Amino acid sequence: MSQTELNKAFSNISSLKDNLPKSHKINEKYVKIFNSEIDRLTNIGITSIEEYKIPIQDLGNEFLGGNHMTGERRYSDEKYIERNLFLYKIDAILTFFQLEASETKMGFRLD
Repeated sequence: MSQTELNKAFSNISSLKDNLPKSHKINEKYVKIFNSEIDRLTNIGITSIEEYKIPIQDLGNEFLGGNHMTGERRYSDEKYIERNLFLYKIDAILTFFQLEASETKMGFRLD
């Protein structure tokens, strides 16, 4: 396992959380960044973390409007995830890091 890659993933996920847009819905591009960091961790040998990835099918198109009379509904082309669900996944993996660090002395410590 590469400590450098581990540190990069932790830093990137922490930074992603700190710099998310404040909107209720988070664009798919942020989910892809997050999932790529989970892939980075998997590639360096950290196992049992696939559950932290956000399945693309959990994202949805934003409702833009419609016509009540005709039943027409318009949705955005871009996909989004609810901010709270995204933060739940980020907090879960960061907590995982902290718990692992208390055992492996990764460079930060849970006191």
